[in-house]
Amino acid sequence: MNPTGLLAIWNRIAPEHDAEFNAWYEAEHLDQRLAVPGFHSARRYRALDDRYAYSALYELDAPGVLQSPAYRAPLADPTPRTRAIMPHFIDMTRGACLVTFDSAPAAPAGHLLAVLFLPQAAGEISGPFDGVRIRSVVPDAAATGGVTPEQKLRGQADRLPPPFVLIEGNDEATVTAHAQRLRDSLGADTPRLYTLISARVAAR
Repeated sequence: MNPTGLLAIWNRIAPEHDAEFNAWYEAEHLDQRLAVPGFHSARRYRALDDRYAYSALYELDAPGVLQSPAYRAPLADPTPRTRAIMPHFIDMTRGACLVTFDSAPAAPAGHLLAVLFLPQAAGEISGPFDGVRIRSVVPDAAATGGVTPEQKLRGQADRLPPPFVLIEGNDEATVTAHAQRLRDSLGADTPRLYTLISARVAAR
């Protein structure tokens, strides 16, 4: 069964805490999250137009994984390193999401990611899909959940993203061309391009 859930996160980090932020993610946070049953993979990205803007995407069995006791437990009792870095997050957007369309569920994801935020959930997405993987994603406010002790450390409320489309590939021109095509057909905002900086899969 292909994962149909996605935990999607976007944030910026205070520049003076950038090294600490990345060390925390790689040494602690990714493994902690991937140990939760129902998590399949984690991929981290950095925006090409802002070295302090990041995204993290976690593939899940389903959005409801984020309501499980195994996931909620570390949110209720953050580690010391988590407590130290969370106050330096800026502009946090976070959502438990349902993947409603996937053009290539068995294909490996690319190193480049274009994100298009939509005014409403996408209808049928038409091809061609040459050289890219395209996913249509709808956030689920109930599955995302409310305020937790971990969230409180960030000092401001997280935003729930609107529906969005992910375009993944390895060639910047190809990814950008597909993003522009879909932006025009779906009425999306200007796409933002990210590059992969880390990828892991759950050890099951």
